Amino acid sequence: MTMRPCFLIPSPERRSDALKCEPSANALPATKKMTVARIRYDLCMKTWPLVAALSFAGVHCTMPPPPSNIPNNLVFSGGTVVSGSTQTPHANYAVAVADGKVVAVGPNAEILRTFPNARVIDVTGTTVLPGLTDAHGHLYGLGLSLDTVNLVGSTTFDEVITRLKPRAASA
Repeated sequence: MTMRPCFLIPSPERRSDALKCEPSANALPATKKMTVARIRYDLCMKTWPLVAALSFAGVHCTMPPPPSNIPNNLVFSGGTVVSGSTQTPHANYAVAVADGKVVAVGPNAEILRTFPNARVIDVTGTTVLPGLTDAHGHLYGLGLSLDTVNLVGSTTFDEVITRLKPRAASA
């Protein structure tokens, strides 16, 4: 069955009146035509925002991240700095950090002159320990491990017995 949009094609004798048309023999009734047309229209109107949003999301996901406007150089200024091998506290000192690494420690004015474009963070009233890392150990666990037989890599029961014999003899 072919559908002809008869509401758009005026009959030859009534071309002046575009609202009336000549129905074809195999055309659907007007209510069915309008229903099919309405369904198609509704489907298009309801899906185009989703298609547009997905297209935008796809383009947005492939874009490179914007360049960061946060400076890579920082100066922690005005605090008490404890650094170096002497670990002597120095009041009104500054610490310069570039690309995540401590690059300079010294008097506040000197560091600010050396790094004029750095972002300055005022740490007055605090103590700064540049380069301090968490270098602690669990000595109790180390002591326990020295008192045990290392069986790592043992593949057979005979190998385990061979490793345990010297420890058993010294006990």
